[in-house]
Amino acid sequence: MRIAGFIVWLITNIFVGMAEAKVSTVIFDMPYQNRLVKHIIRGSDTARIFESKISHGELYYQALVPEGKIKGALVLLPGAWEETESVLTHNKQLCQRAYDKGVMTVVPSANAHICLDTPVLDFLNKTFADVIVRYGVADDAFVIGGFSLGGTVSLRYTEMAYEDVRQTAIVPCAAFCVDGPVDYITLYRQFETGIRRNMDGEAIAEAAYFIDRMHNVFGGSPGDTCINYVKHSVYNRGEAEGGNARYLATVPVRVYADPDIDWAMKYRKKDYYDMNAPGLSALIVELNLQGNDKAAFINRLGKGFRLDGTRHPHSWSLLDADDCMEWLLMCLE
Repeated sequence: MRIAGFIVWLITNIFVGMAEAKVSTVIFDMPYQNRLVKHIIRGSDTARIFESKISHGELYYQALVPEGKIKGALVLLPGAWEETESVLTHNKQLCQRAYDKGVMTVVPSANAHICLDTPVLDFLNKTFADVIVRYGVADDAFVIGGFSLGGTVSLRYTEMAYEDVRQTAIVPCAAFCVDGPVDYITLYRQFETGIRRNMDGEAIAEAAYFIDRMHNVFGGSPGDTCINYVKHSVYNRGEAEGGNARYLATVPVRVYADPDIDWAMKYRKKDYYDMNAPGLSALIVELNLQGNDKAAFINRLGKGFRLDGTRHPHSWSLLDADDCMEWLLMCLE
């Protein structure tokens, strides 16, 4: 299959299973709207870690900044090809509630990565360093989370912080993932299955694209370079202590999923092996076994909907604003 011809089409038209609806404008209530700011970290994006129809090659973060003393930061990482405006809009209630409690929201412009590689890590570190200097947020007063691959990166960043603090600009006090994949070997096999089943043209194109990216980033297939897949994964079932999961053993962690197998089978011709929920639940079981009683699987069965009301289990809506805010404040205490 020829990959290059799909790329522009992929970016602009699909990833229906991985990206949320396109949103180009953030519309918050007043006075929140006037407190939205944008800070440019780099004027160019040579590593191509952000794809956008709105931005023009810049790497930046958007922030909703409360007045007065800021007690902490909520970091929200976009899913694949998701605009920062989309992240803020989908989480409008959460961001506004955070503002009311003196917590700023930070949305970095990274959405075109397959994993937390060096360019993404460097950009996130520079973003968080800027937040610390500009707004006086303590480096241990960050709660980091994200949607889909953004959630994967949020967990992996937290693991790196607790593995060796010298690798990261902050040490998140908590982390969460909204229906993101945690094991790249499993993700690779899911895409392989999608291609073999040949059920949906868009899904096949998406799978082919990501397999190609994995080959480039990890140096081949899992059979060729298994060690690289394990190295970048949040969790691996075949590794002692879940691989990198061991570094989350003391961290408050939440993972959200809508394991609606009926929907997956009917509308995507997928089975449980194709869903993120099994891997997410396995991660939490592993952390619980390691003594982490602050690690939780949040089952949001039937709660996945896009902004236009369309039913979709892979959605930001799994993150309930009130419940998440209560948890976030507890973690920041």
